[in-house]
Amino acid sequence: MTDNSVESTGKTEAIDWLRNFITELNTQDNRVTATPYYYQIRKPIRTYGFACTHSDYWVWMHEDGYEVTNENIQESVRQLLAEDISEFEAFLKAHDIDPDKPISNGDAELLSEWLDIEKVYYRDTYKLEGCFFTEKAVLRHIRENQHNLPAEIDTYLQHAYRNPELQRLFEAIGEVVGVHYERK
Repeated sequence: MTDNSVESTGKTEAIDWLRNFITELNTQDNRVTATPYYYQIRKPIRTYGFACTHSDYWVWMHEDGYEVTNENIQESVRQLLAEDISEFEAFLKAHDIDPDKPISNGDAELLSEWLDIEKVYYRDTYKLEGCFFTEKAVLRHIRENQHNLPAEIDTYLQHAYRNPELQRLFEAIGEVVGVHYERK
């Protein structure tokens, strides 16, 4: 095989890849977003410590800094009962808290000092990362890198604000490989 045939094979493979790329752009779901657009990974970021007047959302937070569910609270109540602390048993009885029934938020508030928890208000925001031109590429990236990503991520389709340079690039690729790039 000569150097020219290797070069020709490389160009043919590149053209085939570009042809498939433009076809993928044309046929993927644009989520009602005008072209050009790109996909990003959307990671949630939870910020704690807002006043109740600045957020409608709250969680129970342990003094060691982790979120606590009502099920965790119920388990902690059972553990304290197992320690046979008469003062705690009297507290439960005085407040009519049944450790065998689901713990209500009101009961959790009463138990907060015993369990070292407090009601903390938060806001969820999102950080957008990466730039992928196809949904297939972003999903592949997530699948291959999920060990480094939080479980709650999803994809976000970002509008490129009719970027004329990006629009023209996709159109030029389409012209070179013989596949019309469709504006949506």
